Amino acid sequence: MKIKMIGTGAIGAKQNSASTLIDETILVDCGNGTVKAMLKNDIDINKIQAVLITHFHMDHFLDLPIFLLTRTFKYKEGTLTVYGPKGIEANCKELYDKYMNDGDSFETIKKNTGINFIEVENGSLHNLVEYTIKSYEVTHGNISDCYGYTLEKNNCKIGFTGDASLCENVLKIIDESYLTIIDMCYLKGNIYHLGCDNIENICRNNPNKKYIPTHMTTISRNYIMDKKNDNLTILNDYDDYVIGKGSNDIVQEKMSNDFYYNYINQNQMKEKKHMEKRTIFVFKGILFNKENEILIDNRKEEILDDANEKWEVPGGKIEFGETPEDAVKRELFEETGYNVKVNEIIPYSKVSMWQYSDYEQHTVIFFYMCELADEEHINRQDYKINGYKWVKKDELDNYNFLPGNKEAIEIAIKIKESK
Repeated sequence: MKIKMIGTGAIGAKQNSASTLIDETILVDCGNGTVKAMLKNDIDINKIQAVLITHFHMDHFLDLPIFLLTRTFKYKEGTLTVYGPKGIEANCKELYDKYMNDGDSFETIKKNTGINFIEVENGSLHNLVEYTIKSYEVTHGNISDCYGYTLEKNNCKIGFTGDASLCENVLKIIDESYLTIIDMCYLKGNIYHLGCDNIENICRNNPNKKYIPTHMTTISRNYIMDKKNDNLTILNDYDDYVIGKGSNDIVQEKMSNDFYYNYINQNQMKEKKHMEKRTIFVFKGILFNKENEILIDNRKEEILDDANEKWEVPGGKIEFGETPEDAVKRELFEETGYNVKVNEIIPYSKVSMWQYSDYEQHTVIFFYMCELADEEHINRQDYKINGYKWVKKDELDNYNFLPGNKEAIEIAIKIKESK
């Protein structure tokens, strides 16, 4: 079987929305932009005999009416079967009738171009020419009627998880398939999506299986590219991947799996030699309350192991047009919900170098003494932190701080006590 990745991205990624074409015959998901992506790549959509829809989120389903309409422009002969969750035909018709019906009606297109709709259920089997299609209901948060699929031809089976968390049927798809095209949206899996952590565990626990991640964010893609895993292959939009005819040997159309990894790794090394270098200025506020406790927060930076879950003083990058004092006020409010009065800068700064996947960052940090501006507090927490807390000065040694933060706090305490 020949696999072509029409899209490998999640919403917000620069890659096309996740969609896969098998043997130029079966399309799995048809989200926003899929039709244009296929036309730009000179894919003959009239060769497609089936579309499998995993669920009704727009990045998986929105282009289906456009696909059906575009197909009529070059229609010659043959039928098209659309498989999907309950309501697949009604939802497609509603989209078409509401936003596209300035020509032939949905029913006319359906009749004249041989379109059939089939609603799938958990465990249902369907035969399409030489393929056997099986559907599996998967968990995708609180969204109902979400499905993964397996596709079998000549005793070779591949799986598709669709958007899914780590659930029983995802593991069943993996167990029954030689190769699985698998959701990998985040660094850490949650109730909606599988994450890099899930994929790495799956690869360790199922070393004889093969995996192609899809529905990737920029962060998850960059993270996994830095990890070598022999049974995991990272593909880009329009890449082809071929399962050897009559066997379960995986063959890359243009390069072997090992060469593909080495090719990417070598090019990443070349890119790192010319990697973008950035300098940022960070302003932090050392905030004391009436009990002389200090406010600290816990950093959330999953793509940077050396910083993730370390403790620090609240603060962040200065924005265009801000004074340092403005930056401190804004950052403390955004991260913790406290309004602060910014006092003097302390005689200490910290310079750090951080290595990200696609750039090097030179960070220069300055610290200000702060006090509460009022008694009001909005209970909020910024996405960049795991939480915050007030601590006493004799408790500082109990926390694992980012470089420079504990030293700055200790200087601030001395300044405060000398007044």
